[in-house]
Amino acid sequence: MLLRMLPKYYEYLRTTPKTLLCRFYGCYAITMHGQTRGFAVMASLFHGVSKIHEKYDLKGSWVDRHRAGAGPRKDNDLTSSVRLPAAVATRMRAQCAEDVRLLRDLNIMDYSLLLGVHYRAR
Repeated sequence: MLLRMLPKYYEYLRTTPKTLLCRFYGCYAITMHGQTRGFAVMASLFHGVSKIHEKYDLKGSWVDRHRAGAGPRKDNDLTSSVRLPAAVATRMRAQCAEDVRLLRDLNIMDYSLLLGVHYRAR
């Protein structure tokens, strides 16, 4: 599926530098012990960013949306408000809407928003 949508996805990322969508570096498959597993290599969303104190995987679903073990917290684990300056919130909302239009056009229904929280006071 990634290879099929890649031309439109690539063109979108090329022409939309402020996109919040991830950048893919490769799509691979490895066969070991008779089993083939596919995987994609993506850019780290938090590379070069100040210390991220909390991470949340937001999907908008209410089913099985608590963290189980290690990894980012999930929708239902986010119990406080995230405050952004009004101009930043407006830009983020507009960019999310633009990104979602591409995902809709590519018939992608299952996606997440990875939220990283940095506390300046820490």
